[in-house]
Amino acid sequence: MITGSILQHQFIGAGVTNVTTRFVSLIDVTVRPLTYFVVFSSSGQGYVNEIMVRSQSKNFGIALYIDDVISMDNIYSDLVHIGQNSPDISAFDELDIDGNSTGYYVLSVRNIPYYFSFEAQVSNISSNPVVLSNVFAKYIIVMT
Repeated sequence: MITGSILQHQFIGAGVTNVTTRFVSLIDVTVRPLTYFVVFSSSGQGYVNEIMVRSQSKNFGIALYIDDVISMDNIYSDLVHIGQNSPDISAFDELDIDGNSTGYYVLSVRNIPYYFSFEAQVSNISSNPVVLSNVFAKYIIVMT
């Protein structure tokens, strides 16, 4: 049986057995000034378990297009504050085991259902290139 998200269980409970998991795992993606990088795009029904971005720069943002509607378009610094009150958004200064800053900034958004399309974009909001040290996504799709 497929385990994981609530949506996966809902699909199976509804008799939908044709679900599959997809991953994106990228290292050192350079985003040119004032442009964006598409993390992934999906059509059909699905569920995003997580999108995580790690960078040594705070000069980035994320835009989520859910079912052809821009549902989130925020910069990292705004999400630091939002994440303090949301279980599905985290934005923080990464710490090592001793509690010292590693110099990396991490953004994670989680638990996003979509019905016919999804696209995640990470934008560079500065006039200099931004390197995304790690870009990770886990999502499920209903196979048609």
